[in-house]
Amino acid sequence: MGWKTKLDHVLGVELQVLTGDRYRCHWTVMKMKRQKLESLESQILEGTVVEVINALPKQWPLALVLTGKVVLSKSVKKENGSEGKAKLIYSAFPGMIADDFYLQAFEVGNTYDVTIARKLTVDAILSRFSGAGMEILSLSFGSIVISKLFPLLDGGDKILCFENNCYKIDKVGNLKSIFPNADRATSEFSLSGVAYSRSQLVSYAAGFQLLLKDRLDPILAEVDSVRDLIRNYLDQLRFNKYAIASMTGLTCLLLMSFLGLTYFDQQNMRLTRQVGKHSEVARDQSMISSRITIAERKLKDLGWNGGYSQAYLMDELALHTTREISFSSVGFNAGSSKRIGAGEVDISGSTSSLQALNNWIYEVGKFSWVQEVRLLRYGSFEFQKDYQFRILVNY
Repeated sequence: MGWKTKLDHVLGVELQVLTGDRYRCHWTVMKMKRQKLESLESQILEGTVVEVINALPKQWPLALVLTGKVVLSKSVKKENGSEGKAKLIYSAFPGMIADDFYLQAFEVGNTYDVTIARKLTVDAILSRFSGAGMEILSLSFGSIVISKLFPLLDGGDKILCFENNCYKIDKVGNLKSIFPNADRATSEFSLSGVAYSRSQLVSYAAGFQLLLKDRLDPILAEVDSVRDLIRNYLDQLRFNKYAIASMTGLTCLLLMSFLGLTYFDQQNMRLTRQVGKHSEVARDQSMISSRITIAERKLKDLGWNGGYSQAYLMDELALHTTREISFSSVGFNAGSSKRIGAGEVDISGSTSSLQALNNWIYEVGKFSWVQEVRLLRYGSFEFQKDYQFRILVNY
């Protein structure tokens, strides 16, 4: 059966018992597609039951109809009250032992069409099909199953004769009555504009009523083993449908979980890389800060003033000094600036020429390392011939 979720293909089979071990088989493969029935293939076989079964397609479930010498059929009038199996068989066939037969009863107007078949014969046939691995999902007796096709017949009121019985049908296809007649036989039937031969009709009707079991009341023999098969088959279809839906849902959930985990894993990797980079930067910063602290301590121990040696600064300051200018004191300090290498040079001295001092201040201000030159004090004092000055050079 595999993982089928619906009954969409059926092998309809009419097995007609001729004599002894000789059978004639009419089979039709039917398919339900988009609410439309299609007859795919139809054949006629004849031989022993083994030969017939071996020649049948095995991939489809089976709708079987037994006809011919294996079944007995008769119409009986309805009576008030319930009609039990034993009573129907006794009414139609007095003297028969009800427990020896399978019953099929179909209500037609104010009568029952009662059809029976001996259990030993039916069970032997069913076991042959079962041994060949074929699933019989419906079992019917006699040609009465064609009555399910009557609503599809073209034309108005008519009488159709089939298998020694005649069926009176009204214009909408309802079966009104059944009466025996061995002299007439309808050879061809037209269903919804499609012509079917007598040999196709019973097998077609068998597949038809099985595929449409949910929309019509099929005519079935009261055989418990077959009823169990169809019930188990339908349960399996429902289970398959549920299992596939569950597997699809679980697959979607797993896919969503996988995508979610993949996304979070990627985000986690990205964050891990960022944390690693931040940790590395922090570690480098700490290392650099430690090295700077050590270097500053060493420079402080060496008396470094922040970037320029005092000898270099003195050489630069004296470069443009003239004989009119003399320094009395030169002091170096770090000043108030927080810039690395910044400082101040505090110069005191005297000059005999204000012009010479201004020129020197101008030249010092052009040095690239000089930020600002300020004249803090300038003037002459008693008992001193030259002018006194104090200059602050920021670098």
